[in-house]
Amino acid sequence: MMEFCAFFVIPFDEDTPRGLGDATIEHARALKEQVEEECLNEYHALIPIEERRHQVWAQSRVDLEMRIIGVSLRLPIEKGAKKNVVAAVVHDDFLYWDYEELTNVMDAMYKSVAKVAEAHGARVHTAFNEVKYRR
Repeated sequence: MMEFCAFFVIPFDEDTPRGLGDATIEHARALKEQVEEECLNEYHALIPIEERRHQVWAQSRVDLEMRIIGVSLRLPIEKGAKKNVVAAVVHDDFLYWDYEELTNVMDAMYKSVAKVAEAHGARVHTAFNEVKYRR
């Protein structure tokens, strides 16, 4: 499965407790959830609900040792479209999207993450990842 990802990295804020204890973990988790929600809210403001045919989700990783949070919006793009394609390719393992729709979604992801990243003093990046999802 291929996935498009727009992401940024932020350091723990000044209110994060020192060390690796429960208070640090809880504070980092709360910050992570807040920033994820900000990214999703910005994305949803750009893509109206009636145009959301594909699942975009927020995912973050907290690194307690380096005291950073990697925040991202992610979109699986393999087998993204199942309408208006030849029946033989519906079961194929390649990318079948309406090109304009795909680029609009990716652009909205980038813009929304960039806006949140800027508010946190970070720079946005994009990547295509090869991922395996557990079933």
